[in-house]
Amino acid sequence: MDMCRAGEAAAFGELWRRHYGLTVALIRPIVQGDAEDVASEAFTAVWLQLRAGNGPETHFKAYVVCAAKRRAYRQSQQQRRVVSGITEEHLATASSRDPMLEVETWDQIAVALRMLPVRWAELLWLLGSEEMTRPELYRFLGLNPAAVSALTYRARNGFRKALELTSADSG
Repeated sequence: MDMCRAGEAAAFGELWRRHYGLTVALIRPIVQGDAEDVASEAFTAVWLQLRAGNGPETHFKAYVVCAAKRRAYRQSQQQRRVVSGITEEHLATASSRDPMLEVETWDQIAVALRMLPVRWAELLWLLGSEEMTRPELYRFLGLNPAAVSALTYRARNGFRKALELTSADSG
């Protein structure tokens, strides 16, 4: 670490070589996107801290993994705040027919899922593809049964509206 603080890039390169792969593997489940980019950003931030005389004095691996996890969680939270593609106008004008009967391709389903807030899409995926039971969902999401029921209701309605929009766009 002292060599890194002195500005020796080769010393930091060795730390990167030893710990980059593990860091990527540990943050991949958290990251919504490219885990390599998030890990690289974390390594860059730690390098800059070391060059400024700050950062870890020991336990580099734990420090850089923690920095990468913080970045991954921050990125995940920012992405959850992104507004879905569904507007109030879309919700008001959507018809009451069952859009699942009109879905022509799996691409429409994928587009509809991408239009939803991340939390809704995750919940629908856990229910449908992972086939989680309600009690498993309560524990996994850290929510009480009433909150999971309300979230499921909103997610399913949002998904129906998104499917209607994708059907209208493709037709």
